Amino acid sequence: MTNQAISDPELRFGPLSRQFPAGRPVNQEQARSRLSAYVYGNVLVLAAVVGTIGADDHSHSWIVVLATVLTTYAAHVLAHDIGERVGLDPQEHAVGLRQEMRDAVPIISSGVAPALIFAGLALHRFDPLAAEVAAVGLVVLRLAGTGIAVERLSGRRVSGATLWSGVGVAVVGVVIALAKVQFSH
Repeated sequence: MTNQAISDPELRFGPLSRQFPAGRPVNQEQARSRLSAYVYGNVLVLAAVVGTIGADDHSHSWIVVLATVLTTYAAHVLAHDIGERVGLDPQEHAVGLRQEMRDAVPIISSGVAPALIFAGLALHRFDPLAAEVAAVGLVVLRLAGTGIAVERLSGRRVSGATLWSGVGVAVVGVVIALAKVQFSH
């Protein structure tokens, strides 16, 4: 059952369930991997964004977010590359690595909007407070949407409990991000 394809169009949920080439459904293992990368990426991007809040000069904030995204993606793929070597022949490993590189893309998508907001801030296009609130708010909203993504990818109806589970994920994500900023900066 772990490789059951998510092929029903009603069960598809945005980029987490898209496959390349288009039209091929992802299986449950891929959906889990993408959802995991989505949450992981959002939490670390949130930490990067929170770590730049209140800076006198935001000219490098977008670089902090972009560097966080790229290094997190690289570390995630490296870890899976090493883990995938266990019990696989080189051809199977290569296929698995390519798939993991695709499944980790949600890490990158986590930081696109905050990096663009901070790039605009560096160019003095936005008010600093509004930009900081928007960057944090977007990432927290992405985390809060996690419950909906889980239910849709699982083929279940979205309920009130689903929405509250997303709020719970967002709260836990904020706590983790704040702890990371507190202890690493």
